[in-house]
Amino acid sequence: MAIWLIYCWRDSLVDDHPSYLSEIELLAQQSQDEGHEVHTEQLDYTTSKRLWDQMVEKIL
Repeated sequence: MAIWLIYCWRDSLVDDHPSYLSEIELLAQQSQDEGHEVHTEQLDYTTSKRLWDQMVEKIL
């Protein structure tokens, strides 16, 4: 089973690295240690918002 971790930052922010990035990296490492295939993607805000909206639409 593959796990995708998708994270983003807002285009207007000066700091492109959100404060929770270390938590995402830790989660990825823990998942890999458990034997999962992990992929991480850093997307711009517009792309990630569109992806999030599509995922929510499929759930509802």
